[in-house]
Amino acid sequence: MRDRNKEDSILLAKIDDMIYRWKNDYTVEATQFLDMHQRSVVENFLMLQNKGYAIGQKGRIDYRFFGGYEGAERVRCYLMQEYASTGDFHDICAIKVSYDNRERRLSHRDFLGSILGLGIKREKIGDIIVGEDHGYILLSESILDFVLNNFCKVGRASVNVEIVPVESLAIYDAKYDDLWDTVASTRADNIISSMFNISRSKAAEAIKNGLVFCNNLELSKVDWQIQAGDKMVLRGRGKAVLVEIGDKSRKGRTYIRFHRYT
Repeated sequence: MRDRNKEDSILLAKIDDMIYRWKNDYTVEATQFLDMHQRSVVENFLMLQNKGYAIGQKGRIDYRFFGGYEGAERVRCYLMQEYASTGDFHDICAIKVSYDNRERRLSHRDFLGSILGLGIKREKIGDIIVGEDHGYILLSESILDFVLNNFCKVGRASVNVEIVPVESLAIYDAKYDDLWDTVASTRADNIISSMFNISRSKAAEAIKNGLVFCNNLELSKVDWQIQAGDKMVLRGRGKAVLVEIGDKSRKGRTYIRFHRYT
């Protein structure tokens, strides 16, 4: 069984080391790819370190999270100068993995299992975007040559691998359903229950188990009030955005409009 507290402590010790080097050597420092829980842990830690510092004030830690394209789920944390932009992140690469899908369509699990089967650590791999007859994989530049030379099969399917510009993933068009519902209130368990068609008790359980994220931060309170514009993730189920909080219904329930990504 994983010891989350121990893993988080090790991660934050590495962040402390990064901060020391960043402050003393004026270098850009970067983590490996972080999952959503790790990102939340790191972001909460950095926000605490910056408490009391104004933007641009000496002593404030300048950091960005970036995973190759806007909205990436797996990201790296960069400690850098305030004027830097995402165009300066040259250590994230993207490959396109194409195959013949007439036999069957490959899944996210297929792509991930095959690339990890090469002996690559998960922390070196970012998001995997699955298409009809291809997949895009974000990865660390340090393993790019190895992957190009060794990644030739996904399961039993032969694949063709080519480098693509990371910038091209910015045009990735996420599809969503535009939905309306009513909720008793805008507390987190109600909103998650509505967005992902699960019971309120299961939504509350998911929050308590660290599976729900609001604007990339892990939620721990079932009664947290969700606001219009908040981006919600239920791990294992998907993503949604609360677009609008409307008026009350005749029964006193609140109308909400949200986008659930497909």
